[in-house]
Amino acid sequence: EGNKVLLNGGMGPVNQALTHLCILHGAKKVYVPVELHLSGYVRGFGARPVGPKHSDWSRLLIDKIDVVVDGIGENNFVTSSAMLVESGHMIVTGTKDLDGRTDEFFHSLTRMMVDMRLKGSERTTIFDFAESLDNSAKYNHEAFLKDFKYLDKLVWEGTLPTINTEITLDEYKAGRKPTSIYSGYDIISIPPEEFAVKNSS
Repeated sequence: EGNKVLLNGGMGPVNQALTHLCILHGAKKVYVPVELHLSGYVRGFGARPVGPKHSDWSRLLIDKIDVVVDGIGENNFVTSSAMLVESGHMIVTGTKDLDGRTDEFFHSLTRMMVDMRLKGSERTTIFDFAESLDNSAKYNHEAFLKDFKYLDKLVWEGTLPTINTEITLDEYKAGRKPTSIYSGYDIISIPPEEFAVKNSS
């Protein structure tokens, strides 16, 4: 609450959900780097669009951000780290920029060094969504269910709006085609009473 947040990861479904959650929980300002044609889309979420490259927003935001969530890793996360205030924290959710440079000389070594630097920082958390969900479900099932039910409740109450349309689990399994940022993303929503029945059986 009251924090300035930088969400560096475009406007895919994860960043859209993060934007909603930041605003819902009282973030003072939420900055999202996007291409110019998506600026209005970001403003519609209640966030502030900035240019897509780190050179577009680094001078504006340096030493002003409380929380950075970065799934891009441009400039090996150096610029994102520099945006943080002294007590700030960075959450790494992906390495899209590094992953796109596999043909570079010493790519493996660079990746290893970046990984070591991030893991050695007390101001950085590396978060793997797939691994986290898997581990939460396996090792902390109670907390996983609590978080899932909370998010599902927000969607059903309309507090956290669906990004495009709600589809059933059966529709998803039947192979419904994924949508795009231009038409909106689908979200799978299970009614609370149905979720309770599924997990009691």
